[in-house]
Amino acid sequence: MIHRVLVLACWAAALLALVMASLPHPPELWTRPDDATQHFVAFVVITLLARLAYPRARMLTLLIAIAAFGGLIELVQAIPALGRDCSLDDWMVDIAATAITLVLLEPIQIARERREAQRPSK
Repeated sequence: MIHRVLVLACWAAALLALVMASLPHPPELWTRPDDATQHFVAFVVITLLARLAYPRARMLTLLIAIAAFGGLIELVQAIPALGRDCSLDDWMVDIAATAITLVLLEPIQIARERREAQRPSK
């Protein structure tokens, strides 16, 4: 049950990020963070949820998948009709946030895998 909730939360966060990045005039947040901060926070959350939702996925697989998603967002923002700016810097922030989050979560991931390996098989 909890796994399904985590998978749903992961995909919902990704969809929300894509929708917000695609809106010609996204709503302003109450704290008014700059664009790089918004990207960083969004990709930390997406990466955290992805690691929890897909615990057996390899770190490199998650990094590549989430980085590709960040690239997709930038490609969508390059559509002239949206009036948004496509930015390589934003994509680099997405990748950095993803990599940092995965590295920080790795000790927890290793401990989880060790616990699973020590459990008697059914």
